[in-house]
Amino acid sequence: QANTELAVSCTDTESLTTAYRSVVDRYKLRTIDFDIEGAALGDTAANDRRAAAVAALQKSLAAQHRSLRVWLTLPVATSGFTPEGQAAISSMLRAGVRLAGVNAMAMDFEPTAAVKADMLAATTQSLTAAHAQLESVTEAAGVHESSAALWARLGVTVMIGRNDIEGEVFSLADARGLTKFVRTHRLSRLSIWSINRDAQCGSAFAQLSVLSNTCSGVKQPSLAFTKIFMRLPGTKTADSQALRAAAIPQVVASPPDDPATSPYPIWKSGVAYGAAYKVVWHHNVYQAKWYTQDQSPDGPSTQSSQSPWLLLGPVRATDKPMRLIADVKAARLPPWDRSAVYRAGDRVSYAGLPFQARWYIEATVPDASLPADPNSPWKPLFRAAAEPHNANGAD
Repeated sequence: QANTELAVSCTDTESLTTAYRSVVDRYKLRTIDFDIEGAALGDTAANDRRAAAVAALQKSLAAQHRSLRVWLTLPVATSGFTPEGQAAISSMLRAGVRLAGVNAMAMDFEPTAAVKADMLAATTQSLTAAHAQLESVTEAAGVHESSAALWARLGVTVMIGRNDIEGEVFSLADARGLTKFVRTHRLSRLSIWSINRDAQCGSAFAQLSVLSNTCSGVKQPSLAFTKIFMRLPGTKTADSQALRAAAIPQVVASPPDDPATSPYPIWKSGVAYGAAYKVVWHHNVYQAKWYTQDQSPDGPSTQSSQSPWLLLGPVRATDKPMRLIADVKAARLPPWDRSAVYRAGDRVSYAGLPFQARWYIEATVPDASLPADPNSPWKPLFRAAAEPHNANGAD
């Protein structure tokens, strides 16, 4: 997903073949998988180079009585593979690559109400469409296989829990349903993104609706998705004895960030952050590279150049709590009164901090958390010392 795919940056087919061969030989690989997405997927020249290199590699290894299984990992929509994805498969087949299978990344679908309401249906719909497309593409390449054989050449990878698209949640019930689908159609592979996310966010108190690369954002026991999928036959880890032998470490969630001791505001969903704004999230400090909203600092794209957040490092024990700078002294203002009616410009104190009413308001508690919501009826007359200028917005 991030960085530059090798076939894109290496424009010489012979050099590309040598590069692939060096990795296969170094690790004595019998199976390789090419994850092609983003801009690389639409790069026709790179697709052709990759296909030619892989075909040459398979032929060279076969001469030494060695086999190499080749998979492609491609994104899918509910309508199946994208046109670019189908072209990538065709490119491999035309070059003479013996393709073991295609793994569909069934996640981050088009944000429709139907998808958000039923992620299992969206996933199985995408696989059914991908199967039909695979049949069409292979037939066009002169490869004739049965429907069952083509199902066996399909794999699926799901993003467990919260997906990157707001409202798309792949649940434990969806996992059980997908397991039945995979068993019925005999797909060759089922994977998750990712095992380090197979745990509930939060420790003593569940943190739900969180998009993170360290937890699922749904209520679940640790490794619940993994254990559901491990019931499938044909894997080396498909029984309890193998599960114990795998010695997968128990994921222990960290305690939530404490705003009382945090050196910067705690990140909040639904709030807009301007460039240079610093926040704390899951005990790390992040700085916004540009304007961003509803993108978790430790989301799946954190390590990508496309991420709006720059990881500065962990919160240190020596860091001092966030210091607030007030424009007026709260002690000189009347305390907020739930029964009072306030009009635009009225000022009050709440929790020792000054606020000013933006418009007519009553019975609404001022929000002392930062950054301030510009849609809140109360404008804070204070800011964090480390906030960029005008971070709380202007009326």
